[in-house]
Amino acid sequence: MRVADEAYNCNWYGKELEVSSSMRVADEAYNCNWYGKNLKFRKMILLTMLRAQNPQKLTGKNFMDIGMPVFYWCLQTIHSYYSLLSGLYEA
Repeated sequence: MRVADEAYNCNWYGKELEVSSSMRVADEAYNCNWYGKNLKFRKMILLTMLRAQNPQKLTGKNFMDIGMPVFYWCLQTIHSYYSLLSGLYEA
């Protein structure tokens, strides 16, 4: 059960990073006092906003994205293995 809890936490934070955190950077960069700064600073803020609009993701060695669908898949796989092994044990 502890392993499932750790997997849930990892996948939950992966989803949170993708959805809220990366878009919040663009919003905060826009809300800073950029219009009163020099041209170099305004260009850096513009580049920051453009890069932050692409959602960031946690990946497992560039093999798969870490998120809630992966957690559900893991639970289904664990349940399938458990059902198979308990069926073999009873037979």
